[in-house]
Amino acid sequence: PEHKYGELTLSVGYIKEKAALEATVFQARLVEGKKSYHSDTLVYVWLLPQLEFLECAKRKHKTQGERGTLEPIYNHTFLLPSNEDSLKLDGAVLLLGVYNSNSKHLVGVGLVPCKDIPILGEQRLLNETGPKRLRRDITLTQIVVTNRLLYRELAARHSHDHEAGRFFRYLRKKLHMDITS
Repeated sequence: PEHKYGELTLSVGYIKEKAALEATVFQARLVEGKKSYHSDTLVYVWLLPQLEFLECAKRKHKTQGERGTLEPIYNHTFLLPSNEDSLKLDGAVLLLGVYNSNSKHLVGVGLVPCKDIPILGEQRLLNETGPKRLRRDITLTQIVVTNRLLYRELAARHSHDHEAGRFFRYLRKKLHMDITS
């Protein structure tokens, strides 16, 4: 099941001349919880699968932390090295994770399928008739895996990805899941 944990406002576009995906994280509107838990946040950004976006995976992409608010304003732009062909792959996604900046506890995740991201030319800001950056609010969720077959299939699909493998081991441990049954 999915639970709504808030929304994240962003715009994104692939810039051919820079061979990079440009993503701007504007702000979040987080669901009220324990104020101290949800109010100090930062956003991490990844392009997945990492084997297709190796240049991007070489370093962390994160905003500065925002303290004491459930409506943090980040206004942070990321330039994520990538190639246009990788964005067209099935399953390629821009993944955004909102974390508590003190405990690094996950508040919520959101994603944008890369195939939805527009390809832009150099006049991306001035050309009114050309393609525009995708601007949207994405829902932040925490997905709980309850289906063992689904877990095994996802783990197998991403077995070549070191970070995904670490995530699936963590998930299995957290859910005390026996994937052999």
